[in-house]
Formats: sequence, structure tokens, C-alpha cells
Amino acid sequence: MDTHNTTQPPAFVEENIKTNFRPLKPNTWLWQAIVVMLCCNTPFGIVALVYSARVNSAYSVGDYEGAERFSRRAKIWALTGLAVGIAYAIYAAIILTKGGLVDLGSILDGGAASPYNL
Repeated sequence: MDTHNTTQPPAFVEENIKTNFRPLKPNTWLWQAIVVMLCCNTPFGIVALVYSARVNSAYSVGDYEGAERFSRRAKIWALTGLAVGIAYAIYAAIILTKGGLVDLGSILDGGAASPYNL
């Protein structure tokens, strides 16, 4: 009677699998960083772009923890830049619709409210 457990692979096979297979590459957040850089918030987008480039370089040399860390940082910077950009756009829209456009129009028309007509 065979008492060998066939459901568990031998230890050397399991170790060989761990050493010969790379984990999946984490998300680089590259296109999100580019969108944030071009449309929402350039400083945050540049930082996110730098971290997203570091994901590929860390992964290619086998630094998988570093690639994960850079991916998380790229995500944080890209999403924060997007949130700040959206918040600024909403703030600018509120300011411009609550009389900002009217004041700008009176300045351009040379109206009495213009600070240039003193």
C-alpha cells in the first residue's frame, strides 16, 4: 500500500516554482499620470510619471517589492493630482459664476466698476 501523499508536490518542486516564476508586474499608472500632467495638475502628474517609470525599471531588475512600492506611490500622486485638479476646476467655476464674469466684463468694457477708471 502506497502511503505517499500525491496531493502535495515535493518540496524541491515548490521551491523551484517560487524561484523561477516572476510575480505579475504591478500597474504602472502611466496613462493616468500623463492625463493628470496634461489636463489637471502638472506638478502632481510629473511626480506620478516619474514613479510610474520607476515601476518598470524596478520590476526588470527583479526588485518586486520596489516595483509594488513605486506603483502605490504613482497611484497616490496620480489620484491626488486628479482630485486637486477637479477641486480647482469646481472652485474656479463657482467663483466665475458668482459674479466673477460680470466683474471681468465691466473691466473689459471700461465700465464704472473698473479699477482703471479712477
